[in-house]
Amino acid sequence: MPKAFIDRDGLHFNDDGIERKVNYLTISATLIEGMLECPAKFVFSRYLQDEVIPPQPDSPLTRGSAFHRTLELYYGLDESKRPASGIDMHILSAAMRKAITEAPVEVRNDDVFIDWLKNALKRYTRMNESAVNVRIANYTNKDGLTKPGLEMPVSGIIGNATRRSFGMIDRLIQVNNDDPRSVIIDDYKTGKSAKAYDPHDRYADFGYIRQQTMYAMLLEKDTNTYHNGFDVCGGRLIYPVADNNKDTAEPGVILPVDVKNQKYRDKTIKDVELTSRMLDDAINTNTYSCNPSKLCSWCPLANICPRADKDDRDKFVNARASQPDESTLAPVIEK
Repeated sequence: MPKAFIDRDGLHFNDDGIERKVNYLTISATLIEGMLECPAKFVFSRYLQDEVIPPQPDSPLTRGSAFHRTLELYYGLDESKRPASGIDMHILSAAMRKAITEAPVEVRNDDVFIDWLKNALKRYTRMNESAVNVRIANYTNKDGLTKPGLEMPVSGIIGNATRRSFGMIDRLIQVNNDDPRSVIIDDYKTGKSAKAYDPHDRYADFGYIRQQTMYAMLLEKDTNTYHNGFDVCGGRLIYPVADNNKDTAEPGVILPVDVKNQKYRDKTIKDVELTSRMLDDAINTNTYSCNPSKLCSWCPLANICPRADKDDRDKFVNARASQPDESTLAPVIEK
């Protein structure tokens, strides 16, 4: 029997193991995005897709992870072992080689993957000094140990959600030498496109605003390090590969995030609470609803979902043609 089936009500699991995993989910920025877009697509992609559509080794996720890991290793060194200004290319190269050994075995000798990583890191080293010359803030973990704020876990309750929120901060930097409590949240983005959030845009993407706002609210409640939490002054998205479209020798884009904006905070809390309720309801009824939209043609369930929006324009038809057919999906999901 397949592990799931789909009907007009949504996706339903036949697998107790998957249902247990879903029940233990915490609220994350990724979960919110997925549940608000389409719960059926989200749970399929997370728990079933890889069994019938094996992921490509050299993927955006693999590349981004290697980039993140390289900078984690570099900035994780004691400040006395790396320059206060600029980047030591020998140390960075060593960190990159280490990160490559931790990447999937299929890409460790892949010239395309390695060249991409080298180029992304090279562009990063040439970015504005505010992105490169940073002091890493320290935090105290739940075991009472002092750690550098790199790939830093944060968790807690946001609003009146019934589930804890959780995330990993790429880099927490100290704003000035005299005040270790005042920090900025840095998030590396390795995509080619960087666009500031504009609520008036037709397809405005609130995702990265929500993510950094969640992190800020969790840090403000973190009493392991300071009894009154961190003072989060702001957030930044650091895009080393993106084209800044400016007449400057500095590559990449740095987008600031106003994590103290009350409208952003109110919307973030609302989204966290809504997602928590949606997930609880989906678990209780074993029904992960389908949410038809023009994006359906790019969903891996497009060819079996009874509620998929099947626009007949060429680009939509071509997009659906590139999605798996019923026989491909049959081992894990039936309709």
